[in-house]
Amino acid sequence: MITWMRPPAERTPLARAMVVAGLALLLAQSALAGTDGGTLPVARISIYPGETILAAMIEERVALARLREPVLFYTAPDQIVGKVARRTILPGQGFPRGSLREADVVRAGKTVTLVYQSDGLRITGSGLAMQAGATGDVVNVQNSDSNVVVRGTVLADGTVSLGE
Repeated sequence: MITWMRPPAERTPLARAMVVAGLALLLAQSALAGTDGGTLPVARISIYPGETILAAMIEERVALARLREPVLFYTAPDQIVGKVARRTILPGQGFPRGSLREADVVRAGKTVTLVYQSDGLRITGSGLAMQAGATGDVVNVQNSDSNVVVRGTVLADGTVSLGE
């Protein structure tokens, strides 16, 4: 709703031009959005760095075709739910590629199982994770028995693989 401080007879030509330009912009945006018909997942609430995305935090809105490019934005809710925000995402904002990361499976300071496997030989032990990591990340772990720091790959089950 637009309200004026002065009566209509006292409006300046510049003020009238600004109102006309604003209305034209609104009409153009709604016409463009209506022609595409595609949707894009957007944040329903403010999402802060480190928060895990839940289905209740997102909604789908009509988007322009250029915003629905999979190279630029996540285009489906199932690509977003369960991931962690790298930066603040405001309500109504889409989820650009690079703004989310996989959830950490290993947390810094927690005990993890170390696994070395090679040619049928399997050795397990425990260690203290020196850093957090998601599946596929390489992290440092301090071996509980020898206190030696080793590097390994985080597996989906939360173990850290030291071998092949």
